[in-house]
Amino acid sequence: MTLAEDAVELLEDGMNCSQAVLIALGEPLGIDRRTAAGVASAFGGGMACTGRTCGVVTGGLMVIGLHCNKARWFASRKRSLAYALGREFLRRFEAQEGFTQCRQLLKAAGIVVDPQQAMASKVYRTHCQKLVNDAAQILGILLGKMNVGA
Repeated sequence: MTLAEDAVELLEDGMNCSQAVLIALGEPLGIDRRTAAGVASAFGGGMACTGRTCGVVTGGLMVIGLHCNKARWFASRKRSLAYALGREFLRRFEAQEGFTQCRQLLKAAGIVVDPQQAMASKVYRTHCQKLVNDAAQILGILLGKMNVGA
């Protein structure tokens, strides 16, 4: 199973979008699934189910941080790399999806419910599968050497 497939499966199994991305793509970078699930638990539905920054995006940024932390450089150089990769991830995600905000992504897909209602009705699981997969693909390209899959 690829990392992207693992992330989508985690979403289908009930993890929020941020958890799905961080668990699947963070595990090869040294974070265990339980810790990743806890760290990302408040980021689903657009940061605490408020419709703000998409959980796929926040999870992706956390993965980038883990990736950069593994570098054998001074902290300031790791941070500079994380910022550069983070900006490029945001640029690519927004270019591909149109937005980085949960509420806007839902609206663009014709889903006109509040993020909390979307989470409760499980609408996000079907809609967000594509976003989770696409973010995993982008991260695989940016971070290289990850078996993300197509």
